[in-house]
Amino acid sequence: MLQLLSQEDIKELIPILGHRVKLIAEIKQLKQIIDKAFPTEEQEEVYTLLQSSNEGKTLLLQFEQCGLLDNNSRRRLCNLIINEELRNDPDKKYLQLASIN
Repeated sequence: MLQLLSQEDIKELIPILGHRVKLIAEIKQLKQIIDKAFPTEEQEEVYTLLQSSNEGKTLLLQFEQCGLLDNNSRRRLCNLIINEELRNDPDKKYLQLASIN
């Protein structure tokens, strides 16, 4: 949601300069953390995966509208990613189960 705010929006919402500067610095730091957690290539892979199914498109739409996903939507996202990984390499499932035992 913060990504949708322009500099003018932030200036209008937070007229006190010191508070505004602090918010902008925090947003930049948050973006760096997100970029490190999800490298661009992985972001593109997840985006492509979401675009390839109706459920994924629904999750993208919800994120675009709300700026976040609720717990149920996050579980659905995880299931989509896991199912895709297992679909590409079904032996992963058995190898992972064998390593647990």
